[in-house]
Amino acid sequence: MKVKRCTRAIITAFLLLLSSALILDNPGLLFVSLALWILIIFRYFLFISRTKSVTTSVQIVRAVDNIHTRQGISRTVTACLTITGEDGVRAVYAEVIPAGLQVEDGEIQTHSLPKGSHELTLNYRITPLIHGDLKFSGGLLTVQDAFFETEIALYCSSFTGPVLHIHPYPLFEKSRSNSKYGEFESYKILPQKSSCVKTYRKYLHSDDSRTIDWKLTAKYDTLYVREYNSLEKYSPIIIVDLPDLEQEFDEKKFSDLIRAVSGNVEKTLRGGSSLSLLIISGPNIIFSLFGEHDLVRFTTIISERLHPHTRLHHLYRSRTKSDIRKDLKKLSHMGDELREDNVILHLSRLNTIYHQHLLDSGINKFSLQISRVFSSVKPDEISLFSLCTGDISYIREIAVQARYGRVRLKVRTPEEKNFMRLNPLCEMFWDGIGERIV
Repeated sequence: MKVKRCTRAIITAFLLLLSSALILDNPGLLFVSLALWILIIFRYFLFISRTKSVTTSVQIVRAVDNIHTRQGISRTVTACLTITGEDGVRAVYAEVIPAGLQVEDGEIQTHSLPKGSHELTLNYRITPLIHGDLKFSGGLLTVQDAFFETEIALYCSSFTGPVLHIHPYPLFEKSRSNSKYGEFESYKILPQKSSCVKTYRKYLHSDDSRTIDWKLTAKYDTLYVREYNSLEKYSPIIIVDLPDLEQEFDEKKFSDLIRAVSGNVEKTLRGGSSLSLLIISGPNIIFSLFGEHDLVRFTTIISERLHPHTRLHHLYRSRTKSDIRKDLKKLSHMGDELREDNVILHLSRLNTIYHQHLLDSGINKFSLQISRVFSSVKPDEISLFSLCTGDISYIREIAVQARYGRVRLKVRTPEEKNFMRLNPLCEMFWDGIGERIV
């Protein structure tokens, strides 16, 4: 229990008056000091009584949208609270989050509650960082008045629960083989090495004796070792397209998209492969992370950075030059068949505009950025998560770059879209879970 400033002032006055009464032998001062002491004792027992009354009135019903979940997958918790405040005291209730759960957003604490009956609902999202069974351990009730303040831990069975069953990835589905990602030479220091010798250097005490090159050693009468290039697996890349902050979007579908990203990240990392992450918003690159293995770091990035973003640049339905050339061929055939003057004038105008675009040798900045990312990461597979609303010319640019690099591109969206406008030269598939494979 904490003593408030008002109580400390009264106790100080009591001690001063009591010491003065004993020194001056003044009964009046002694009476006043005893009155102050009786006041403190009275307020203490009154506070204890009111605190018991508030505590017994607390009722908590807590529910999770799904008690079976996986590491890194966010879940919504709803805590319905009923509490009756007493006259002269104020109460604050706060949820106690078990270790291993991370609060993403929402409210886990009420405001200061005055006298009266209150029915409140706390909604917040949690992300489990470990697997196993975690039970919500209750809450913390803080009661205070002008004289005292105390905290009461509500840990009995009526305030705890439910139990959250957090499963690791292997309990949900079979892990995939990593052989499809292939391998390539890397100059980074990795445990797995190839047969390609990168350089020779003098022997150090920490070196493996099996790497000693005995021919150079015999030639220069000094121990030399061989340094090999490392072997690294191709890293798949996940691209997350954030909606435009200044445009309306479906928040539920966006939440489903973020959950799908979390599941895909965990599934890839559990399979033993490294993973690259690229966050865009239209043709705007927001964040990039290459060749990472840490699930906790990915979880932090997903919780902090995956929210709607302002789009500073747009492509405005740009077209590739190959498509323009196809349209020029169609225009030439249409001009031969039609004889109306207004139609011929319109086709002539289109023909002029198309030729002007063909004479422009410039390449948009977004295409160059994506090309550099793909050439540096060398992905074997690209998963693009997007709501695919509005102008999706930038998705077409990604599809073109993936086709040039002969990389499989999977476009994942919460609802079925007409993806033929992305890349009509590629075959389209629908797997029933919001995924298009381009």
